[in-house]
Amino acid sequence: MEWWVKKVCTETTRVVLQSGQLLIIAEIEPCRCGLKIGDKLTPLANARYSINDDPAVTLKVQKATHFSAERWPIARIPSPNSRQ
Repeated sequence: MEWWVKKVCTETTRVVLQSGQLLIIAEIEPCRCGLKIGDKLTPLANARYSINDDPAVTLKVQKATHFSAERWPIARIPSPNSRQ
């Protein structure tokens, strides 16, 4: 399973990861690489993940908690053609 970085929280070690319908909050070990929205995390051995398929840039998930989408509402941006 691959995880995609969806949203970075205010704390530097917390990111929200998404893969299909599975959403989790993960606490990652400090790394010198800057995660960006849309980065892909691919699993490697020993619970490590490579960032964007680069095995030289890895991180490790320390703790992960499943949560429902209702706790993180999606902000909808109106299209320029919509009338309000």
